[in-house]
Amino acid sequence: MKADDNHFRGFPALWNAAAFYLFLLRWPPALSSLVVAVLIVLTFVPFHVLHPIRVVRLRSLTLSLLALWAVLAMYTLASDFDVGAPVTIALCAIAAYIAGSDAVIRLARSFGA
Repeated sequence: MKADDNHFRGFPALWNAAAFYLFLLRWPPALSSLVVAVLIVLTFVPFHVLHPIRVVRLRSLTLSLLALWAVLAMYTLASDFDVGAPVTIALCAIAAYIAGSDAVIRLARSFGA
């Protein structure tokens, strides 16, 4: 599941993180089931997902965001997932960075940036 550049290839085995977000977002069961089904399919799709510790590029930013995520996640757990929109948005933004940063970098490279 690891690419040569230490990224995950396909949706990584982060089911605990997926469960965390399903509890956080409190989507209806049908939508949550659809998300799980999509993640199962994405396990076999050859796209890259940032490995937060092993990938060197943007490591300082990634580790800083990972530390912030850990603090916000502990706060969320201590609050029994009853947190406001700012915490939820921050946690989702960090997840989007982890899941999408490689795609953004590759897209920028294709345009010569």
